[in-house]
Amino acid sequence: MSNRLANDGIDLVKAGKYAEGIEKITQALKDHPAPLWLLERSKAYLRTQEIDLALYDAEKALSIAFNRGNRPLMTEAQLRRAIALYRLGRFADADVCATWTANLLKGARATEDDGQQNKVDKDGDYIVTSQEVAEANKVSKEDGMATALGGGGNTKEKSLKNQAYTWRIQALNAMEKTPAGSPGRKVTVVKYPTPSATPPAASAKKAPDAPKKTETPPATAKASTESAPAKAASPAPAKPVAQHPKPVASSSAATTKPVYPTSSKSGPKNWDLIAAEADDEEDESKNDPNAFFQKIYNGADPDSQRAMMKSFVESNGTALSTSWADASQKNYQTQPPDGMEPKKWD
Repeated sequence: MSNRLANDGIDLVKAGKYAEGIEKITQALKDHPAPLWLLERSKAYLRTQEIDLALYDAEKALSIAFNRGNRPLMTEAQLRRAIALYRLGRFADADVCATWTANLLKGARATEDDGQQNKVDKDGDYIVTSQEVAEANKVSKEDGMATALGGGGNTKEKSLKNQAYTWRIQALNAMEKTPAGSPGRKVTVVKYPTPSATPPAASAKKAPDAPKKTETPPATAKASTESAPAKAASPAPAKPVAQHPKPVASSSAATTKPVYPTSSKSGPKNWDLIAAEADDEEDESKNDPNAFFQKIYNGADPDSQRAMMKSFVESNGTALSTSWADASQKNYQTQPPDGMEPKKWD
């Protein structure tokens, strides 16, 4: 019975019927406090702008998953915490939780004290910057090509890594726009909180700014969209628009932030233009122009993979060979399409 209620609720949330979905999942949780269901309800609460409840569910899921030793759910719960904290304007806390997500994905012990929460100055302000995170996440050209061709690990893990990195950059960019000493620069989280027995009042919502219609780039670090529904009193927009906390609200006249290095196959990204809605998990191979190449690469023998890597890297993506006998004897040149000129890739 609980499974059916939870599955029905999750389906309703996916269909955009958030209130009905939350009700179903809540009924299921009364019989069985499954962390996976709590995480699904946390996502739904984000869509209804009940951010405090979204955070509570994420932390409760984390507590249960930790007690059960369920590492995958602990990882997802830390990521959900990061997203909820970002929406609450607690940017330093959001980065700390996204860092813990990334560390779990790297194989760190769940109880390891990495000291991330202690990276503050004498005034208690968090000192990590978006630029140092971007620099630390730079990869070699060859590693980037391997990831693009499907050689960078399983899809679920890659998606979570990309989401953790995306939210770190967004949180830190937002934090850097706040004045020294502001709440968004303070670290207040602990790695494994003990949630209270009762959730916060259902009416405690984060009051969002009026949405601004900005054009979102087609690629968002392989993280899919999570949009807030329109208010009942307002005309329904053609598409949901992400609602951002004040510190990160931007206008067309705002100063453009620098574009940081990235391993994404879509190239460097201006993180100020990436919508804060990028956290739903969809099939990232859907509409992916590299899906065909990934399929070839994953099904190839080692020599063919070596040939693909050599030809792809040396030609800057303009040639692809599956014959190592041929590729090993050849130096590939960049061959741009007619009417275009090649430029060096730094």
